[in-house]
Amino acid sequence: MKRYDVIVVGAGISGLLAALTLSKHGKKVLVLEKRRNLGGNCNSYMVEGYQVDTGAHAITHLIEGPLKRLMDNYFDFLPVFEDYGHYYVRTENTFVKVPSNLKDFVTFDVLPRKDRVLLSQTLTKAFTLSSFGIDLSNQSVYDFLPKGLSKDTYDFVDTISAFLSGRSMKETSAQRVLSGSSFVRDSITQEQFDA
Repeated sequence: MKRYDVIVVGAGISGLLAALTLSKHGKKVLVLEKRRNLGGNCNSYMVEGYQVDTGAHAITHLIEGPLKRLMDNYFDFLPVFEDYGHYYVRTENTFVKVPSNLKDFVTFDVLPRKDRVLLSQTLTKAFTLSSFGIDLSNQSVYDFLPKGLSKDTYDFVDTISAFLSGRSMKETSAQRVLSGSSFVRDSITQEQFDA
């Protein structure tokens, strides 16, 4: 007699939801995780007294979509998600909102002006390619970036990539940044987004 019907490798959000769904359908499920904590990128941690939240609640819009349908169908208790508002970069003297559209990005003076122009052009190119159905999931963020950016800009992009995927910009696909950030949502109309 077998002990488990299914073995799920990885207890990130996808592995946990797969295990939950299968168990709700009567399967005996074993979940294996090599890390100390469950939930993958869904966690919180403290940075100099400030709580930083990562994961599906921060990078996925939960009003509709597959995660919302899974929660509606399989969760015994539905979590209440508060709008997290905006994310901020702490500079030496203040907090600056992380840009969520191209217009905000151009005025994001945390990064050098030349880099903002180059990155704005790169984002526009990525939006255009994606809107024409070109798959950017096999191209890393790093490979998609223009060369010659400042170290601060590379560090910023690497941090955003890690925030969205839990991986460096060399391991995060350009498509992940487009689909996981609010750039797409905040840079186009709802009708364009639905299409």
